Amino acid sequence: MVGAHTGIRIIGATHWSLAEINELITRSKAHGSWPAGYLERALPLHRVTPAYLRSNHCFEVFDAHDKLMAFFSIVVGSARVVLDNLWVTPEQIGKGIGRRACERVFQLAREQGWTELWVLPDLRDERPALFAFRSATRRWKLQPPSMSATVRLGDANYG
Repeated sequence: MVGAHTGIRIIGATHWSLAEINELITRSKAHGSWPAGYLERALPLHRVTPAYLRSNHCFEVFDAHDKLMAFFSIVVGSARVVLDNLWVTPEQIGKGIGRRACERVFQLAREQGWTELWVLPDLRDERPALFAFRSATRRWKLQPPSMSATVRLGDANYG
């Protein structure tokens, strides 16, 4: 991990931060290379609303200077628990922020008694869905590998 951060705070997301959260998502999504017109169609689907914040486990990650570095959320459905969002500012990608977010997700899973966590991949991405979880879990299982991933939390190494 390059440039490990200290002083990171992870807090529950609030409606006061919606504009900043949606701006972070836009910047993070735009960081990749996409076919013409894709971002214009995709970004509205990723927009976070006040209702979404109220209905799900949503978190903001701040640095020591109160700058928003990441946003992540977990949706608890009747059939499964899903890591629905994990967005990191482009400047912080590869610096351990995603790992810290995943560690908080696993902590929440233990607190809530969840035994599985589903991760749905970006279908454009050729890597299996748990790329971000590899360093956080040490061990994980994919089911089915082509469309989604399941972290069996009993198998995860929480450190």
